[in-house]
Amino acid sequence: MHHNPEDSEVQENYGYEVPNGNHKPRSSNIPTHESQSKTLNTAPQNIDEDNLPQYIEMLQEHQALCEKEGRYVEAEMAKQRLSELKKQLEVERREEAKARQIEERAQLEHEHIEEFKEFNNFWDKRMSEFDEQAQGIEEQMIVRHQEELGRFTEELDIATPLKPKDSPELLNLKKIQQSLAKKKDYIEAHKVQQRCMKLEKEETDKWLVIREKKILNQRAQLEQKHFNELNALRKRIMTGQDEQRKARSLELERLLQKYQNMRKELDTHHQHELIKINNKASTIYGPGTSSQVYGSKARLNESRASIQQKRR
Repeated sequence: MHHNPEDSEVQENYGYEVPNGNHKPRSSNIPTHESQSKTLNTAPQNIDEDNLPQYIEMLQEHQALCEKEGRYVEAEMAKQRLSELKKQLEVERREEAKARQIEERAQLEHEHIEEFKEFNNFWDKRMSEFDEQAQGIEEQMIVRHQEELGRFTEELDIATPLKPKDSPELLNLKKIQQSLAKKKDYIEAHKVQQRCMKLEKEETDKWLVIREKKILNQRAQLEQKHFNELNALRKRIMTGQDEQRKARSLELERLLQKYQNMRKELDTHHQHELIKINNKASTIYGPGTSSQVYGSKARLNESRASIQQKRR
C-alpha cells in the first residue's frame, strides 16, 4: 500500500490522518468532526518559516479533499488555519523584504563610501603629482636663470673695457707733452704730463661709473626678462591647478549625483516591492498558490545569498 509522506506530516502536525484515493481510512483512526476541529485548533501556531510553504500546500490539498468528500467542517477548519498561516507568511515575507532592503541600502552606502575614497585618493595623487612636477619645472627655470645671468655678467664684464677712449682734450695734451719732450723742454713737458694724468684719471673714474651703470642696466633687463618668464610659468601653474580643482569639483558633483540617483532608484524599487507584497497578500491563495509561495521563498533566499556574496 502506497503511503503519502505528506499525509503523515499532516497527521503528525494536525493530529489526524488525511484520507486519499489510495487507501481506506481505518475506522479506529477516523476522527469525528469534533475531534478534527480540536486537533486543528491545537495545531502549532508558529511553524518554522522554512516549512511554512510546505504546510500551506498540504493544508490546501487537505482543504480541497475535504471539500470534495463533503467534509465541510474540516474544510472550514483548514481554511481558517490557512488564513492564520497566510498572515504568518505575509509577516515573514514583509520582514525579510525589509531586512534585505536594509542590507541593500547599507551595501549601496558602503560602495559609495569606497568609491568616494577611491575618488579622493585618485585626485589627491593626481594634484600632488602636478604640484611636484610644477615645482620641479619652476626650480629648473630658476637655476637656468641664475646660470644665464652669471654667464651674461661675465661676458659683459669682458666685453666692456675698464678704460675709456681718450677724449680729444686728453689726446691734445698728450701731443703737446710729446712735442715739449722733443724740444727738450722737460719742465713744461712734466707740467703737461701731470695735467694729462689728472685728466685721464678723471675720465677713467667717470667711465667706470658709466660702465657699472651700463652693466647693471643690462643685467636688470635680463633679470626682468627672467622675472616675466617665471611669472608666466607660475600663472600657467596656477591655471592648471584651478582647472584641476574645477575638474575635481565637477567629478565630485557627478559622483554625488550618481549616488543620489541610485539611492532614489533603490528607494523607489523598495517601495514598489513592499506595495507588491501587500497587494499579493489577498491573492496568494488563488490559483497557482503553491508555486507562488515556493517562488517567493526562493526569491528571498536568492536575494539573501546575493547580498551575502557581495559582502564577501
